[in-house]
Amino acid sequence: MNSIARIKKALPLLLMFLVCVASSVSAQQEETVIAMVIRINGRLDFRKAAGDDWEPAAVRQSLHNGNQLRTELGNKAVIVYTSSGTRILVNENTELEIQAQMPPGKFAKPTSERTKLIIGEVYSKISEVKKDKPNYEVETPSSVASVRGTEFNVQFTTGEAIFLVMLNQVDIENNQGSTTASQYQMVRVPMGEPPSEPEQLSKGQAEKA
Repeated sequence: MNSIARIKKALPLLLMFLVCVASSVSAQQEETVIAMVIRINGRLDFRKAAGDDWEPAAVRQSLHNGNQLRTELGNKAVIVYTSSGTRILVNENTELEIQAQMPPGKFAKPTSERTKLIIGEVYSKISEVKKDKPNYEVETPSSVASVRGTEFNVQFTTGEAIFLVMLNQVDIENNQGSTTASQYQMVRVPMGEPPSEPEQLSKGQAEKA
């Protein structure tokens, strides 16, 4: 049997092997626990992906890439990203999606974590900065905030995102521009417009906002 014939004979087996490897990697990433529900005040709804039916979530429930959460009036929750320890306080009337950038590999950890805020309000508390921790972002329909080692609040309603930094700094950007907000500064980002200049607040004003 010449070399060309041997290659043709082995090709289907090679293709089958590659498909199995790709399926294995995809399944591993899908099943990787990105975050966990650690507290529910009232009721928290959960669905695996956009378009699925909502169902009640439970404390200690594992969350995977693309899972969505929802609170209604009077309900709140707390979730924690398992790799970084970042805590997210989910306010009432909020809908969000858990996201993470996952490299290939059986024991891979996220290189970045993202809370996609569809509507409502979340307060992010990032733990101590370490080199091996993933980057953390909050995305709204109008902008993205990139942070490491800080505390800040994000609210998105009626077509405008409002960022309020409680500790350290947050970089806020979209296709129209970018800015950096420091402690007790507020930035507004209307849909289709660049981030506003940071507005300085007093500690008391920031805590009441």
